[in-house]
This record gives sequence, structure tokens and C-alpha cells, in this order.
Amino acid sequence: LRRYNADESVAWTKTVDGPDQENDHGYGVAIGPDGRIGAVGQLQSFPPNGLVWITVYDSDGNVQWSTTHDSGSGDEDAGRDIAFDAEGEVVVTASVEVVHNGLQIWVARYAADGPTLLWEASYNGSTTPAGSDDYGYDVAVDEVGYVYVTGSTHQWSNPTEPDWDPNWNSAVWVGKYTP
Repeated sequence: LRRYNADESVAWTKTVDGPDQENDHGYGVAIGPDGRIGAVGQLQSFPPNGLVWITVYDSDGNVQWSTTHDSGSGDEDAGRDIAFDAEGEVVVTASVEVVHNGLQIWVARYAADGPTLLWEASYNGSTTPAGSDDYGYDVAVDEVGYVYVTGSTHQWSNPTEPDWDPNWNSAVWVGKYTP
């Protein structure tokens, strides 16, 4: 994460290296109403295990709070986007792995002073066949506090249909959550 000054010089740089110094990724960043900066991504550990990584920094780059989320099911958990509401609460979307159900879209809201989890929800587009994957990509919060998430859901074609295709079919997914 890097912050630039108005003259394009570097104000500060922060790096995060997961527990086993594996292939860690930053995917989303947002600025809160009070100037705090939120970042989200994936930390990898060995044996393969992905963690959703969430960190909130103050405007000087100091960590205000940080947390991870582990579905406990594998190496694919990854935070994809982050947003702040008008009160400074933090909302994230991710894809998390669930045993025998592939990836699910995961949405969570944290207290402004974090990392207290206020609520979480998930979306699983299909359980037949097991292993279908759903991905949360972007999140936004409106002025009232409703949370909007976009992503994609992947499902198998119906093998009883005459034009059955054994490949994945994907569709755009949009979710709305109450404050």
C-alpha cells in the first residue's frame, strides 16, 4: 500500500507479508469518511491455506486494526474489495472455500473501531454438483447503510437438457444487504 502526496512524491509505503512469507496479494483499497484507509486481500500460508486479510490504517499509515478470516476449508479464501459506510464501519466482500461446496461469496461488516464483526452473510449459488464456485468482487455502501455486492456465480448446465454442455455457466450476481 502506498500513499502519495499532492506533488506525487511518496508519503509512505506499507507492506504486509503473511505468516509464511508466501504469495500474498492486495486486491482492494478504500478511503473512509474520516480519512482512514482500508485494504483487503489474501495471505497465504503453508500448507496451502488462504486467509482473507483486512487492515485499516490511519492517514499516516499506522495500523488502526487488522484481522483475518479463515473459512477453515482450504487455500482459496481471498478478500476482494472493501468499503466504508458514513459512520466509518468497514464492509468487505470475499470468496471463501466451503468443504463440498466450492467457493462462496462472503460479505462482512466490522465496527468502525474494529475488528468486531457486526454481521456476516454468504451466498452459495448451487450445491449441485458440489464444487460450484461463486466470487464476490466489488462492494459499496450507500448513504443509508445498505450494502451492495457484485460478483459472479458459476453453475453446471442441466445434464437432462438436450443441449447440455458439461462446462461451467457463469452469471453476474448482485446482492443487497440491509444496514
